[in-house]
Amino acid sequence: MPKSLNTQPAVELVVEGKAPFALPSATPESPAAEVRVPVAVTTSESSSEATKASTPTLHLVLAQTAFLMHEQGHSQAAALLADVEDVELVPGNRFGDWQDAILIVPPYLVPRFTEDVTAAIQPVFEHVAGRHGLEIGGVTAAPALPDIGDDWRQILQEKLAKGAASNQASRSRAKGVTPRAQQGRLCLRLPRGSPRLRGVEEGAGGAA
Repeated sequence: MPKSLNTQPAVELVVEGKAPFALPSATPESPAAEVRVPVAVTTSESSSEATKASTPTLHLVLAQTAFLMHEQGHSQAAALLADVEDVELVPGNRFGDWQDAILIVPPYLVPRFTEDVTAAIQPVFEHVAGRHGLEIGGVTAAPALPDIGDDWRQILQEKLAKGAASNQASRSRAKGVTPRAQQGRLCLRLPRGSPRLRGVEEGAGGAA
């Protein structure tokens, strides 16, 4: 009478929400088959990238905020928002509980984003961002970074040299104006016997 084989129970696997299936038992006639099961792994990095706002969404928030500011009578703030080149998001705190929006503008416009202007923009920007699923905790302005290449040292030296030459020329012109003007006044000569000169001579004679 042949000996019975001790077969191992089937193992059920559930992968990615699919229905369970049993692995075949190993027998002398059919050795154990190699089974490879793909498993999706989610990392914190991929999840943060998934929640990161896309650039088109941020630009839409910027545009809608600018229009709302104009409709509310904040024409100056709306005009400044029209000059914003980009919007960047940075963590609001070290835990990343919320994000702050940085409005990237030309350097000369940064001083125009005063506390009053920013205070008027922030609640509207936060409201619009919230409608798009973004939690914004603050709004600030920052200068756009210069677009430079590998030859930035040479370009910078040329700019510095031109600036120094322009300043030197301005100082030279400022020094040359006063002496010439004073010389013109000192060298003023009137013909003898003119009314103005006669009055001066009579006054000098009476004083003598």
